[in-house]
Amino acid sequence: MVLGRVSIEPRIIWSVQCVRNGEVIWTEKGKNIVPYEGLNYLINAGLKGSAQETAWYCTLFKNNVVPSLSDTAATALGSGGTYGEVTDSDVEPQTNRPQVVFGAVSNGVVDNSANSVSFTVLPASLTVYGAVLVSSQAKLSTSGVLLGAKLFSQARNLVQDDILYLVVEFSLTSS
Repeated sequence: MVLGRVSIEPRIIWSVQCVRNGEVIWTEKGKNIVPYEGLNYLINAGLKGSAQETAWYCTLFKNNVVPSLSDTAATALGSGGTYGEVTDSDVEPQTNRPQVVFGAVSNGVVDNSANSVSFTVLPASLTVYGAVLVSSQAKLSTSGVLLGAKLFSQARNLVQDDILYLVVEFSLTSS
């Protein structure tokens, strides 16, 4: 007996909005990769009973690098990581990455649209290239699980007091 194949695809869609002086100056929406570290976590926690991460956090990155499947929190994040994570002098909130507070799961989808994450730019100018979803709270931490990384469609040149709002939608689709 031959059984049909079912494919399950994890997907993270980022909706990003930049507000300057109360005006929306640009928006962007697009999906990202879920690296092997994130895929392994989903399988281990969901199917094998491994420890579950109970909170997720966002950060931004300053290096023009294309996230890859082999990226991990240990290699991509932190002050020496390939992504060039933003620091305390770059954005508010300082010290910790802001938590992504997901709402209810429905039909394989969950997001934080009721409670978007925000970053306020501190220096006169800052260029960011993307955003990350990770399980460790401390800014520049290289521990935890890298669940997703999004390279923006272009370099985003920001100025002091710009506010970035991020909505993260996670879904599992079956085909």
